[in-house]
Amino acid sequence: MISKFIARTISLAGLFGVLAASTIVSAQTQSVEPAVDTVIKTVSTNPTGTAVTEKGTKAEPSSPTLEAKASSSEEGDVAVSREDRKFELPVARFTPSNIGSKAETAKPAKQSSADSGWQVAFAPYLYMTGLSGTVGARGKVVEVDASFGNVLKNLSFGLMGALEAKKGRFLITNDIIWTKMGAERDTPGPLYNTARVDVNMFIFDPEIGYRLYEGKGGSFDVLGGIRLWSVENALETTTGTLPGFKVSERKTFVAFVGGFHGVANLSPKFFLSTKFDIGAGSGTDITTQFYGGGGYRITPKAALIGGYRFMKVDHEDNSGFIFNTNMNGFILGAKFNF
Repeated sequence: MISKFIARTISLAGLFGVLAASTIVSAQTQSVEPAVDTVIKTVSTNPTGTAVTEKGTKAEPSSPTLEAKASSSEEGDVAVSREDRKFELPVARFTPSNIGSKAETAKPAKQSSADSGWQVAFAPYLYMTGLSGTVGARGKVVEVDASFGNVLKNLSFGLMGALEAKKGRFLITNDIIWTKMGAERDTPGPLYNTARVDVNMFIFDPEIGYRLYEGKGGSFDVLGGIRLWSVENALETTTGTLPGFKVSERKTFVAFVGGFHGVANLSPKFFLSTKFDIGAGSGTDITTQFYGGGGYRITPKAALIGGYRFMKVDHEDNSGFIFNTNMNGFILGAKFNF
């Protein structure tokens, strides 16, 4: 009897246990489903556009087109998948038609000084020239043929330099030579024993020009202006067959000149340059010069220059003043840009 009672009791307890477990599972399932609905509704209807995760915490703000999907596994677990979310954020696209007012009202960039202002360059140099030709004063004439070495021995003063100012394609240039030089030699005949010539010379050569071409390869300018000479000839001879004399005379004369100037860039550092002009004036049959040389740019603002220069002038007047000479020699100097 007792054993049968115990067996029935155990059977009833097992039955009640199964019923209780079924009741608990059913209750849990019912409690989860509303939570899922609540989460989905919260995600889709939240007026602030803020997504709510599975644990109820706030995620990053989303656009009005945020879509959230809930998926459940076979065991009944419920989760909101991040990979299933689609965020569509507004993207700002800048096109010529929608550029903002700041861009439209921006001030234009300032023009470079090379385009809007003056560019100035100065080139001091030494003209190592000889002097040859005919020099006369007050009707007295002496032939001169002196190399630079002979002239250098008697060179007492020399100031030489070129100035250039450029704005756009227009140029103003000036070349100045101020020098005192002399030479002495034996006369070829018996008339005089020796002859000495001293020349105090100032050349002022202002010109204006226009740049026809300018590029990476170089530049080419046409120029025109005047060349002013102020020359004092001093002649002295010692007695030979004829008695010696000592005379001096100064004259100032002007010639109109025209020509060209060019620069060819061999590389960013090395360049070649040339200048030629020719002209004439009152009492001046001809004046001309040619320069050919090159240079090396140490910096964008400084360069070493050098070359060969030939200058010629033929001038005579009724007073007996004569200055028909050639000057030729080498130039060494530097050029500075400001």
